[in-house]
Amino acid sequence: MLSKKQINDLKKIVHGNLETDVSLKNHTSFQIGGKAKVILFPTEINEIIESIAYLNKYKIKYYVFGLGTNMLVSDNNIDYVIIKLGRNFNHITVDENKIIAYSGASINAVCMNALNNNLTGLEDAFGIPGTIGGAVIMNASAYSFETKNVVRQVVALIGNKIEIIKDFDFKYRYSKFQEMENVVILQVEIELNGGVYEEIKTRMNEVLNLRKTNQPLNYPSAGSVFKRKNDLIVSLEIEKLGLKGFKVGGAQISEKHAGFIVNCGNAKCEDVLNLVELIKQKFKEKHNVELDLEIKYLGE
Repeated sequence: MLSKKQINDLKKIVHGNLETDVSLKNHTSFQIGGKAKVILFPTEINEIIESIAYLNKYKIKYYVFGLGTNMLVSDNNIDYVIIKLGRNFNHITVDENKIIAYSGASINAVCMNALNNNLTGLEDAFGIPGTIGGAVIMNASAYSFETKNVVRQVVALIGNKIEIIKDFDFKYRYSKFQEMENVVILQVEIELNGGVYEEIKTRMNEVLNLRKTNQPLNYPSAGSVFKRKNDLIVSLEIEKLGLKGFKVGGAQISEKHAGFIVNCGNAKCEDVLNLVELIKQKFKEKHNVELDLEIKYLGE
């Protein structure tokens, strides 16, 4: 539990950008979650460094996340200090064919900067929810796009040191950041190619229409729930199991895309977890395969 002095100290570090007793429903795309005692909204790199140094000094647990688009948060109150790197930490600059973005910049914002500067290579990423920092951690991909093909270097806080990283060990839905402790991605450098504005815009619109057609964007969700497994199309296999549209409480396996679980009416975290376990159990019975979650869980 943080003392009033510690909360005030943190508030000074982030220049007042701190909230207390905040419902995480309002900070995740699933619109599910209990309260966080403290959320920090740093706007500059030095504020992140100083905040984490302070939290480490007093052995206060913290958790860093972006727009909360691939997260399922417990209904119980969260005992961590949340450091949110989203719209508050989204500075983007363009230098010829390179885009340098703070890790909290949304993927869509980076795509729009590419479009406005006639840079091609991100069109198929348009509409991926989340931040560019999250995209690096997960090696996000869609259609012909894969994060590993455009990222050249990352500035990260590792422990108490700022480091420039150029080797990521990218694999399907994986980068080496997932295995690292005490690491926070601060800035991402992307390298693209010159393109034609109208061609870039046309492809971005095509991709957005594909998403609207194939994904349940009208309901809160955290995107695809499971990673691909043994080249099986998980959503198709879930559909074959007869689970499409199945509900537990306010959570439902989407009728539009069985790879999504949607919040169709005040869903609880437990509702989603029960659906996850049901899918995993049925999948294992049929394929003798353990599914791995793509979404991240926060809570005890």
